[in-house]
Amino acid sequence: MVAREKPTKVDVDHWHRILGSPFAGAYVSELYWLARDTVETCERVFSNAEPPPPESSYIKVDHALHADIYRVLNNAARIRALVKDRSRRPDQSARQFAVQEKRTRWMRDLLDGQSTDAILQAQVRNSLEHFDEYLDETALRSSMAQIARPTLFPIDMTLGRDGSLQQFTEGVVYPVRVYLAEERTFVNCGKRIDVGAIALECQTIAEHLVELSPQLAKENEPSSEGRGSSMLVVTNDSFS
Repeated sequence: MVAREKPTKVDVDHWHRILGSPFAGAYVSELYWLARDTVETCERVFSNAEPPPPESSYIKVDHALHADIYRVLNNAARIRALVKDRSRRPDQSARQFAVQEKRTRWMRDLLDGQSTDAILQAQVRNSLEHFDEYLDETALRSSMAQIARPTLFPIDMTLGRDGSLQQFTEGVVYPVRVYLAEERTFVNCGKRIDVGAIALECQTIAEHLVELSPQLAKENEPSSEGRGSSMLVVTNDSFS
């Protein structure tokens, strides 16, 4: 049960005060750099795993590439946390939850209708946080013969296209963690995540935010890997 806070005579709109402070820019900067880093990381993935020529394919083991994919998924999950409503946590105060609700609404309005369908898909976050449960489910289904046998379960592989492993078995290929280069899709225990769509959405988000705040990206600015840091300065007048 969430403990209720005692009401005050005047309930201050803290989010309105935050919007007028240096913290507002920190939210925008966080969203921009997450989106930009995602685009740059996706470009590296696409470059290191190009679509195969017609009528051919390849099998590749590249753990650095998969680490980049997990980085993309982690960034997408963090963007989701910035812009999507979620329920109140048991340890979250009423004021904290009110700020969270108003902040996610403000950031969605800031995006002004930019598509986030791929970013907001639940399996993007779940692929990182609940892989153990996905693996439990897959192992259980295999034990119960709910997945046809013989079965190949590729883990942490990159394939040129879907079906590349079928030549090695008369049974079923069930990807546990596989990246399909042609489709730009990450498959995690049967759940498919469109990495290409995430890249496109993050590209439009980054470009849109630069239009709103040109100072976010200056000419010859370094990549997300080489960007600098910032210091927020808060005075007695910051929340006036």
